[in-house]
Amino acid sequence: MITRFPILEFLSAKQGSYVSADQQHRVDLHACGYGFTLDATGNTKRGRLSGVIGVAGRDLELHALVGFPNVISFRWAHEFRELSGTPAVEIRLHSTDLNASVILSFGEAVLHFGLVAGQQSEALHELRRA
Repeated sequence: MITRFPILEFLSAKQGSYVSADQQHRVDLHACGYGFTLDATGNTKRGRLSGVIGVAGRDLELHALVGFPNVISFRWAHEFRELSGTPAVEIRLHSTDLNASVILSFGEAVLHFGLVAGQQSEALHELRRA
């Protein structure tokens, strides 16, 4: 039985609120049991995301509402990589149902966040811990 998930330990250390310099974008990551809630707001209706993050085997999963009537599932293979002491980690959660990705790129006190759908160019927003 697996009792330790380094990705959850990493996210636990990164939980909190992150805000862009212009106050147009905000991401909140908070613990909820063994998982996390993720809420992101932008300057448009389509720039919103609300979901839960947890582990399912070798995958980190995000189940979220992203401006559509149904819940979209995103996955990223964490492969039990050891992340303690790692200064920067990029998590790219992909959805095969929607051909979309959610990008969470963590630095020391910075989060680069992006929601990319289809063939859009990747636009990451730089947010600082509030």
